[in-house]
Order: sequence, then C-alpha cells, then structure tokens
Amino acid sequence: MKFVYGAFGVQRFFLSLFILSIGFFSGCSVADFIGAYFNTYYNASRLFTEAETEILKAPVRLTTRTERPFLAPFDIQPQTKAKFTTVIEKCSKLLQYHPESKLVDDALLMIGKSYYYQNEHQSAERKFKELLESFPESDLALETRLLLANTYYRSNDKISAATIARALFDDARSEKEEGIASGAALMLAHIESENKNLQEAIAYFKTAGELAETDGEQADAFRLEAAHHEQLENYADAADAFRRSEQASNDYFKVAQARIGRARMLSKLEQYQQSIALLESLIENKNYRELFGDIDLEIGNVYRDQKDYASAEAQYRYVDTAYARTEASANSYYQRGLMYEHVFFNFDSARAAYDKGRGEAPQAEVTPLLAKRSDYLNRYFTFKKAIALNDSIKYFILNPPDTTKSDTTKIEVTEHDTTATDTTLGVALAKPESLSQAAPVIPPPPLDTVNARLAYNISELAGVFYTSMELVDSAKYWYSLLLREYPESPYVPRAMYTLVQIERLDSNYSRSYVDSLHQEILRRSPESEFAAESRRHLGLPPLVKAPDTTEASYKRAEVFVHDGDFVSALSSFKRIVAADSVSPYAAKAQYTIGWIYENVKQDNDSSVTHYQRLVRRFPNSEYAAVVQHKLAEFAMHRQRELQEQKVKDDSLTVAPVQDATPLVPENGKGPAKQISIPAPPDTTLDAIRNKKQLPPSKSDDIPEQ
Repeated sequence: MKFVYGAFGVQRFFLSLFILSIGFFSGCSVADFIGAYFNTYYNASRLFTEAETEILKAPVRLTTRTERPFLAPFDIQPQTKAKFTTVIEKCSKLLQYHPESKLVDDALLMIGKSYYYQNEHQSAERKFKELLESFPESDLALETRLLLANTYYRSNDKISAATIARALFDDARSEKEEGIASGAALMLAHIESENKNLQEAIAYFKTAGELAETDGEQADAFRLEAAHHEQLENYADAADAFRRSEQASNDYFKVAQARIGRARMLSKLEQYQQSIALLESLIENKNYRELFGDIDLEIGNVYRDQKDYASAEAQYRYVDTAYARTEASANSYYQRGLMYEHVFFNFDSARAAYDKGRGEAPQAEVTPLLAKRSDYLNRYFTFKKAIALNDSIKYFILNPPDTTKSDTTKIEVTEHDTTATDTTLGVALAKPESLSQAAPVIPPPPLDTVNARLAYNISELAGVFYTSMELVDSAKYWYSLLLREYPESPYVPRAMYTLVQIERLDSNYSRSYVDSLHQEILRRSPESEFAAESRRHLGLPPLVKAPDTTEASYKRAEVFVHDGDFVSALSSFKRIVAADSVSPYAAKAQYTIGWIYENVKQDNDSSVTHYQRLVRRFPNSEYAAVVQHKLAEFAMHRQRELQEQKVKDDSLTVAPVQDATPLVPENGKGPAKQISIPAPPDTTLDAIRNKKQLPPSKSDDIPEQ
C-alpha cells in the first residue's frame, strides 16, 4: 500500500488558511502570523512529499523467484533522513504555536509517517494513536488506522495488527475506501499465511487484488495468491491466478514473473508443450534479456517434470555455462543436485553439484540450501568411509593372518556405488601375491575401541539418512543394525526412539514391537527425554523428580569457567563427582573435567583418564555417548605413536663398528691412514623421549558446555 500526502492536504491547508484569515483585520502582525504559518506548513509538506517519493521509489533487486518481504524495513538514505527530520521539526512547531489549526491532524500524520519511514516504530505508533484519539472523525483516520496496523506488524505485534486490520477492512469497504480495504486485506493475508492458514490467506490475497488501487498492487496480490495455491498443489487455480496477475500489470518484470509462474503450473498439469512454448515466447522478446537465465532454468525444470532427464541435464549444464556466477546458475546446480540425489541416488554427483553451486552466487536465496545439502552429503561419505574402514579392521582382528607364512594378507576397503537402500560395506581381501615387502605393521586397536567407533558412525549415518536425506528405509536399516550388533552402545536409546517414529509411519504398524522399544528405553535411560515420551505412550504416570541439589552446585562451578578460573572450576567439578553419582549434573561435571583438561590444559592423558571414568560411572548418559568416539580416537592415536616410536628406537640403537673404518692412502699415495668417524649422538630411548614433543591429539572438537 502506497501512502502519498499530496494535493488533498494542500487543499485542506488553503481552506484552513481562508477560515483563519476571517475575523482578522489587516495589519502587519496578522500578515506576519499568516505568512509564518503558511511557510512552515508549505515547506514541511513539500519536504515530506520529496522524502516519501525518494524512499518509495528506491530500487529493489529481485529475481523472478523472490519476493520482497512484506513490510520490510525501509532502506533510507542520509539525505532523505535529513528531510524527514526537518519535517518533524516544522510540524512540531505548528502543533506548538497553532494547536487550534484545522491542519493539526495533517501535521500529526506527517510526523507519524516520517517516523514510520525511518523505522522508528514506537515514535510512529505514539503519533498515530494521538491523531486517532484527538480526531476520531478525521478524514485521515482510515489511513492512520492502516498505518498503525502496519507499525504493529513491523514491531512483531501480529495480534494487535490483525485486530485493527479486521475492523478496518469492514469499515473501509462500507465507506467505499477500496484502497484502504485492500491494504487491510493484504495485511490479514500475510498474517494468515504465517499462521499456516493457507486457504484463508488465499481468499484475502484475492480480495486485496480485486480492491487494489494500482495495477502493480493488483498484480502482486494475484501473484501471491497463485504462490499459495501452488503450495497446496492446486495447480489449475495457481495457473489462473498467475494469468490474472499477468493481465493486471504493465510492468515487464511483473509480467515475466507471472508468465514464468503460469508456465511452471502448466508443467505440473502435464501440459509440457504449452509450458515450453510460453517460456520460449519470453526468450524471443529481447526486453526480457536480463531474465533469460531464469527462463532457461525453467525450461530445464519442465524437461525434468516430464522425466526427460537427459534433456534436463543438458539444459541445466547450459544454464551453468551461459549464466555462470548468477543466481540462475546457483539454482540450476541445485536442481541438478536434487535430480542426482532423489532420482538416480547418485550421491557423489549430487555432492559435486551442490559444492559447485554454493560458490556461484553467495547472496542468492538458494545458496544456504546448497550449503546445507553439500554438508550433509559430506557427512554421509565421512561416516560411510569410517564404517568401511573400521569394519575392515574388525575383520582383521577377528580373523588374524597366519604369521607363519612369508606373505601377509592385506585388507582393502573398496569403493562402490551407494543407493538409498545401501546395506553393504564393501570389504574385500587382496591377493597375498600382490604384496611386496611390507613396512612395519602397526597393530590394530583393541576390539572395544573399534566397536565403539563403529557404533558411533552407524548412529550418525542413520541420523543423516533420517533427518537430512529423508531416506526412512535406509535410516531404519542402520538403526536396526546398531541395535542388533551393538546393543550396549550409549546410542541405542536414541536409535530405538527414532525407530518408534519410523514404525508409526509404516502401514504395517506393529504395536507390540513399538511397546517393546518403549520398554527398553525405560530400562536403559529412565530419566532421559526419550523415557518421558515412552512413559506417556505406555500409559505410565510421568516420573516425579526430586529437586536436584547438584544442579545449583554445577551452575556455581560453571561461573568459574566463564571467569577463566579453571583451577577453581576443576576443584568444584571434582567435588560434585565425588559426592554424587545419580544426578545428570554429576555426569556433566565429569565430562566438563575431561573437556577442561583436553581443551584448556592441553593435557590429553588426564582428559582420557576422566573421559574413561565418565564412561565407567555414567555409561548411559548423553555425555558418555559424546566421548566414546573420542576415546577410540585417543587410543588409536596413542598406539600409533608408540609403534612409530618403537620403530624409530630400533633403527637408532645400532652401534657403529669402529674397526670397519676403511684405510685410505693420503692423496692416493703413501701409507694408508685411518679416517676418524665422529661418534653418533646419544640415541638412547630416554634421550629421545626427553627431546621429543609429541603433537596434541587430533580429534573432533568437543562442544563447549
């Protein structure tokens, strides 16, 4: 809704001036009084009109697929702000020196709108309320009520905004003020949309379009109506609304938005040829040159909808090349990645598309989506690789090679294509004859360490399938594998809870299986967040917890951490652990001790000791689950260091043979002289250890508490 303070206010001024002059005799003081009054109001009105025009005409960079947020903050320039400041000063003088003027309501409205355009909501609200309370019958009241509703909306008081807008909508229609009624309907449409009441929002958007004062407002309202029909998959109604938006506007950009939207709906209605014909007609018009990237992208989407994936991929690649480093290119990479991921289940190609797309247009609306999908596919590959590696190590531990033979069996992890229902780990044995002389073999880590790492990575991979990739069958497989192979893992309660959610979506819902999962959750972690839901499902009363006195002690100790007094913090946390073994805050305290030693003290040995103590004393806590994987990494790293040190020690303890010094004649003539070879440096194990500084352990960061 555009508010312009124009000719009507000037007419009101001259009428007020005429009435004011009646009753005054000619005289110098009267002329001065009228002149000052006239100049103040006229200058304020002129400056306000200029500033309002500047702020409403400011360019907004949009694409055919984005909308300016409703009632977004105004982007005000310094020179425009200075004009509004002057308007407020001049109108305030009018209110001070001419409080009985017929233009007081005009002055109040100009002050309120000046604050409104400067995004000073509280000041604007006060002036709008003052006008409505002082002049309830003013012919400016309807406009002021709409501005007040907008101010509440921009202040995030949606309830007050909706209350005013509903009453205003009825009053404005009864008084034939259709522009005001359209603004109120638009406000209600956006509020209903935010409340997910899409049908109600559609009705208000349509009404706003029908009552709009300008072609642009009408086109925008109909286009928003179409977008909401599209969300509800009412594609025929959406196509009709896009058609009405196109017909309403004379602006080439809005026309293009509407036509592209209608072409998209025709594709959803399987009218592919009509859709492509409409898009190609836009390309034939050079006026739409700056939108060609979006149009060509939409043609690729039509090919995808009709399952002509070869043509779709070729079109996407054309967009990537022809419109590189644009928002159209970023969207093209996104659509191509979705096709690879959800149609072909080619996760490697999907990741490559997302990675490339995220750097095309950093400010594009789609860039965060590209980054999100790239990140979760990177996590997918990380966990799959870790599972394959540790499964190979586990096989090696359980099936050790025959060391009596000269050759050693080598275990290789082979890569393979992965699909949505991938269940293999790809472990293969290489032929012994393919091996040459092997380097010193580092013994594998303990089996418990390998199992802990496998349980962690399986749980994380299942979570990626369930929460990010939305591949429920794959998530179910990996969670079930975790329960079957690693039933004592601390990740099991979460796995069981997720399986409950998956089972409820299954048409062959098994109540007995779900009940058994809930019972197991209660047994394993009776005080966890999962247990509360399990008790509710099984019809058990909620668990009444006694006041946890350890919580207060923990929070006091936390203050030392925030203040950087880690000596006092460690002392406090250790007292908590020594005094309590039941409270979850005791487990948290034990975890925090290890975290301080690892990240603040840089003492890995002490951190490992306290993490191990955490796992022993609180095996079912969420903190034990966090450190299981870290302990496995610490153990593996330490074993590797010891083995490398042993190899180095063995190579350095070989003493030089002094008697083997060759005899060489001096200058090739005369009697041979014995060359003196200096003694080697001290290579004893203690000397090496004293000089050696082992690097800190490489491991995943532990989140701060």
